[in-house]
Amino acid sequence: MQGELFRVKTFFFVVLIFSFQALSAPKINKVKDSLVNYQNKLNKMEAELNQIDKELSQYNMDFLEDQGKLKDVESQLESQRKSLNETAGKISEKFQLAKKAYLNYLMEAQDTENSNKIFHEKIYHEILKKKLQALTKAQDKSRNILSNINKYESRIKDFREQEDSIYQYIINLENKKKTVGQNYIDTMEKRNALQAELDKLLAKQKAYKKVKRVAQGGHGDFGLPLKGFQSLKKGKKGLTLKYTGTQPVLAPAVGRVVYVGELASYGQVIMIDHGNEIKSVLLGDMKVKTKKGEAVKLNQILGYTVSDEEVAKSLYFEVRKKNKVEDTAKWIAPAYQKRIL
Repeated sequence: MQGELFRVKTFFFVVLIFSFQALSAPKINKVKDSLVNYQNKLNKMEAELNQIDKELSQYNMDFLEDQGKLKDVESQLESQRKSLNETAGKISEKFQLAKKAYLNYLMEAQDTENSNKIFHEKIYHEILKKKLQALTKAQDKSRNILSNINKYESRIKDFREQEDSIYQYIINLENKKKTVGQNYIDTMEKRNALQAELDKLLAKQKAYKKVKRVAQGGHGDFGLPLKGFQSLKKGKKGLTLKYTGTQPVLAPAVGRVVYVGELASYGQVIMIDHGNEIKSVLLGDMKVKTKKGEAVKLNQILGYTVSDEEVAKSLYFEVRKKNKVEDTAKWIAPAYQKRIL
């Protein structure tokens, strides 16, 4: 009766597994599609950030270049203003000299006799002419300097307006970079959360597939009843595990204990029904902790070996299908198959 009940439960368990796969596959595909969309968004934002960095680099270079030009123009303007001050001083000096020469001419003209008056007029005329020419030349130079100053001031104004424009554009780019960067981080976190969800779904799917294969009688899914064995030897059908000391005896797969007893001088026997007419048998010197009818999970402790630390003992393990002993080595996980002698 218990065996029949277990087979019914196993059937529904397999149905449940197929139902999980049928329901999980669309969800997994949906998560994968969402991951692709998020990755595409990340790629676009990354390209946008690279473009922003490129523009920022160029505008920063332009800003520094304009500042260098501005300093040169300001230096030239300062030089022109200095020249203007010097020229203004020379104009004042030349004007005073011309004025003095003219006053001297007036004073001497009053004291000069008529015979020498014409001669003195010519001399002072030449002197005044040269003074006025020097004054005119200085004034022309002053006007040229003033013109240059106006040009430099206009250029400085243009440079500063351009500098303000570049600086504002840099600020806008920095703000844009900050916004895109935050969106990138938020999208990355969402993508990572989806990836974690996908990993969990795939892990569950893998686990259910493994359980399904065991329930259906698939090979390569059984564990070993001992972890700390010294050697693993293959017999005609079953496997013999050599060990020393006391160790936990583990269930090789999910199932239900259908027999617990003693077999002559061989020791204790534990038989587990895994469904679909698949059973496993453990035989050896054990102190059994499980009992008939108990449902067990993979690696659940069934009991403990009885041995001392010096004398090696053996635990026999076999898998049966339809009450016939199978080649047990083919039923255990690949990682354990490599250790078979």
